[in-house]
Amino acid sequence: MTNTRRSRRKEHNTELQGSGPVITENRSILFSYFALLIVGAILVFGYFVYYFNPPRKTIITIDNEIYNSKKIVSELGFFASYMNNGNNSVESMLLDLPNVFKNRYILNKFGPQIVDPPSEAEIKLKISQILKVPAEIYQKDKLSVDVILANIRSSSNLSRISIADYARSILIQDKIKGLYSLDLKDRGNLSFVKRISIESEAISSLFLTDYQSGKTIEELLTVYKNSDSINVVDVGWRLTGYIGSDLPAELNDIKALQLSGPFDLGTISYFYYIEKQEQNGLITPPLAGHYEDVRLLLFVNEQSANIYYREIDLDQTLRDYIVKESEAIKLRLMGEASVNPNQNFDGGLDAS
Repeated sequence: MTNTRRSRRKEHNTELQGSGPVITENRSILFSYFALLIVGAILVFGYFVYYFNPPRKTIITIDNEIYNSKKIVSELGFFASYMNNGNNSVESMLLDLPNVFKNRYILNKFGPQIVDPPSEAEIKLKISQILKVPAEIYQKDKLSVDVILANIRSSSNLSRISIADYARSILIQDKIKGLYSLDLKDRGNLSFVKRISIESEAISSLFLTDYQSGKTIEELLTVYKNSDSINVVDVGWRLTGYIGSDLPAELNDIKALQLSGPFDLGTISYFYYIEKQEQNGLITPPLAGHYEDVRLLLFVNEQSANIYYREIDLDQTLRDYIVKESEAIKLRLMGEASVNPNQNFDGGLDAS
């Protein structure tokens, strides 16, 4: 009896000793499976973050209109292709794209309150001009525009509605500027604007300090005239009080020989001033154009208070994604337009 129990204990111990390597091996396999699951989860998460999430991430909201990354890519690729013959870089256009969206929305929503809305025929004609379809081709075959719009949709996922909205906003903008032009007479008060650029932060700081201490602009330019860092150029005549949307708005309110600035762009500082003024000067078409631009800008800024606008900052990953995908669309659209006999496209595939 005793021998039997000892024998059984011996056999049991032998089984336990023999199962050690098996248990260890099973644990290794389980650990390997667990590690693979973790790696797989990381890859799936990375795929979601890079490929799924960016296109659907909301960047800009204007009232009920939502612009996610995917829509911004489509719009940016289109604008980069057709504006200025594709000569503007995607990166530079991305900076101004929020203003394009906002202005388009405001003009289409509030513009018809002061001017007649454009007709469908006017909108389609403007679309043909945006797409660089020659007038003679458009008159003979208006469906050629529809074919191009379908190709653009296929290559960029940009709808014809978005392009039509853009065309409509341009027409409304032109009508508003035409309305404001009626306020102008043949003559008015003019201001001659000059710009001072200084390519040195140290000299720019000294220049401003000297001005603030009481030196006149004429005295400052005499003191600093031998500096290679300073350059003075003529901007030209502008309507007093409506200097232009291409210049700092505060120039509309300063007096002659008053310094405005600095306005920094990289390492260069810009100052502006009105050198002289003329009463009852001739208002030329370029001066009228600057006046209309300022009035239009004032209209847009005033209506901005009547909309809900939200924009998030782009991190570098999202910015890189938008630029890369937009650049691909730009090259694709430019390539198609350059070989389309119904488009007079002067851009080139190497334009940037």
